[in-house]
Amino acid sequence: MKKIFFLLPVMAVFALLFASCEKTPPEDELPEIMLEVSPSVLEYDDEDASANVVAVTSNVSWKAVSRGGAETNCTAGGAGRTEISVLSAPEGESFIVVTSVPRNGNDRTVSREVRIVREGQQPGDDPEPDTDPELIYYDDLDGGTPPSSNSWIDTWPDFANATGSGAADVEYSGRSFQSRDSYPSRGYEGASGNNAFYSNAVNAHVMVSGIVLPAGERTFRFSFGSLGSTEQGSFIANEDIVLEAGDEDGNFVRLDYDRTSSTQQWALCETVFSIDGTVPQSISFRFTADARYIRIDDLRLETSSGPAEHEISFDVTENEYPWPELPETLVESADYKYITHHATTVHTGRRVRNYVSCYDVRRHNPMWVASAHHACYTEGAGRSTPDPWRPDPELNESEQSIIYPSDWDDWYSGISGWPTDNMYYWSNVNFDLPNRADGSGTFSFTKGHMLRSNDRPGNGEEINLQTFYPANISPELYLHTNTWGIVEGALSDRWTCSDTTYVVTGCYYGDDNYQIVDASSWGEWSDRSKICIMPEARYRVILRTKSGNTGKPVAECSADELIAIGFWFPMALEGQTVYEENNKSKWIFSVSEIEQKIGGAFRFFPTVPEEVKTGYDLSDWGL
Repeated sequence: MKKIFFLLPVMAVFALLFASCEKTPPEDELPEIMLEVSPSVLEYDDEDASANVVAVTSNVSWKAVSRGGAETNCTAGGAGRTEISVLSAPEGESFIVVTSVPRNGNDRTVSREVRIVREGQQPGDDPEPDTDPELIYYDDLDGGTPPSSNSWIDTWPDFANATGSGAADVEYSGRSFQSRDSYPSRGYEGASGNNAFYSNAVNAHVMVSGIVLPAGERTFRFSFGSLGSTEQGSFIANEDIVLEAGDEDGNFVRLDYDRTSSTQQWALCETVFSIDGTVPQSISFRFTADARYIRIDDLRLETSSGPAEHEISFDVTENEYPWPELPETLVESADYKYITHHATTVHTGRRVRNYVSCYDVRRHNPMWVASAHHACYTEGAGRSTPDPWRPDPELNESEQSIIYPSDWDDWYSGISGWPTDNMYYWSNVNFDLPNRADGSGTFSFTKGHMLRSNDRPGNGEEINLQTFYPANISPELYLHTNTWGIVEGALSDRWTCSDTTYVVTGCYYGDDNYQIVDASSWGEWSDRSKICIMPEARYRVILRTKSGNTGKPVAECSADELIAIGFWFPMALEGQTVYEENNKSKWIFSVSEIEQKIGGAFRFFPTVPEEVKTGYDLSDWGL
């Protein structure tokens, strides 16, 4: 049986954010975890206390948690054999969950569950098991006829036609998926025809969430119809469509499946899986398409009495891995303030780290912004309109650039007209800017997102509003007009994948004499204006897995599974002519070269092997 334990790295907590990384032994130097419990099912005996004992045998430390009302005499243990006495148990079922304690920052956890049954009730299979599966959820997606255009699943929900015991509160969300009735499903048992989900972009994703699982069940069969891209000659299971299962807390694990055909034509995909450890009350399924034109239909979840092909677990612990995208500060400054913003995902309601900013309170501009990119961040739709510029609540006004109107709250909350205060831009002070026909040398700079607003969609949602904080904004006037747009577009369209992609976007301040002022407009200052420093360049470094679908945290990946690349975006601050840059060697670099260009102040991706950062292959990135 294949066993999968996977924690999305976006949920990790790095306890010492900016301390030097302490080297830990590679995971392959540690012995494999051995953790066994016996029995796995305990029939509680009211008359014989000696029968109410669970033996734990392990080669690591562990902890035990009682659930459902059982009481024990032991909550933790170490290597060797330990007996846990069950002192009392309620009628029906209760549980003991034994979980290994991580041995270092890279170690995973293993959980074992003991099911306690009082009054002779047998869990799971009865003496004469009912082999008829229970239909939990099914949707043929034929609730309505799609409009001729704009049938995006997040704006046209009438395709939904869900049935089953757990389907009452099902919700759908996604990015770049439509409902279409062209080329309906056929050729497999149960094909419903008519509507199907249709991917309209690389890395499009669609998710069905809130499927309530029946109590006492832990083995299930999930199936769906699939049609490969017409651009491909065959369909590769688990690559052309990556399937993940998630619990109600937003923890997702990779779930492999089999497909009944190797061609790109319609075929049935299915997987029989069991859930080890805690079974969530509800489950979600997320599909990520590796190409355009892929179709999905006839989603079905039911119980299964047969053997499981795959075993998954949602019992994962936080603090397991450091944040791969978090830079290590090598040259500290009292002017640096580190800010972490958390937000709630739009549909799954998961609390995630939105981004981390290293903000220079003297220059009043960011040094860098670190962000993770994954489907869970793009559940919403659209950029907040109008632009909701607002102060960062983690900074006071003297620390941050005033690039928001003084009446930002009253104006945006009411969405009525525009702010009465129009002094919320940057203007230059002591240097001329290019392309000014009047020769005045004054200019209101573009307010540029470090983490793009469209990479955190959700009109009016917290996850999008936070991208308009000054901690995520720096002034920009690029020397090369096209390079930044190329990288921004590729990050969301091609480089965000089933695995998490990690990004650091930063500012380089080579000369603090490039002064600008905030709280101004087209050279007009206000009584709130103060001197800020204009960066000479911006940069971006990116880390991801090469395949994009390993299903593993970066800490578990070898060097040959990872790729990284860097980009350099100079500003036009000397009256240069702004132009398009076609010479890639001028703006594409290795991550190590970017570290050198900024003077070694920060070390990027400090937890990955150094050889990942010393080179790049443009073919890996499609450039």
